[in-house]
Formats: sequence, C-alpha cells, structure tokens
Amino acid sequence: MLKNKKELKAPKVEKTKKEQEAEHLRQARERTQAWIDALHDEHGTQLENEAEIHRQEILKKNYQPNLKNKEKELAELEKQIKIKEKSKQMLANSV
Repeated sequence: MLKNKKELKAPKVEKTKKEQEAEHLRQARERTQAWIDALHDEHGTQLENEAEIHRQEILKKNYQPNLKNKEKELAELEKQIKIKEKSKQMLANSV
C-alpha cells in the first residue's frame, strides 16, 4: 500500500515541478517582451538598438517551444494522475 501512495505522489510532484518550469518560461517571455517595449519606448527604432531588439525577439521566440513542451508534459502528467486516481478509486470500491 505504501508503494502505491509513493507511486501516486510521484506524478504529482513531477507535475508541480513542470508547472513551476512553465511559469518560469512564461515570466521570462513577459520580461523579454517588456524589455523590447522599453527599448522601443526609450529609443524608438534607432539603428544601434535594432540589433538588441532583434536579439531579444529571438530570445522571446526561443522560449515559446520550451513553454509548449512544458505544457504538453503537464497535460500528460495530469492525465497520468487522473488514471492512477481512478484506478485507486476502483480498487477501493472493489474492496
């Protein structure tokens, strides 16, 4: 029985970790967008800042696939948790 509890908790812990990673990526995207907006506000489209703006936009774009992957991993973990909870409930009902 103890083993079953540990097995049930493992996906939940992993889910929490993935949620935190996904949130970190969302915040990083938001900070990068704010930095881009600040550069535009402060300097407009001056040539010397275009390279920095371009670099920040690439950085922001690179966050997107990582975020999508984390969201997919979260969805899979949530699915696993539901399956384990249903099987646990069915086991409890059969006893």
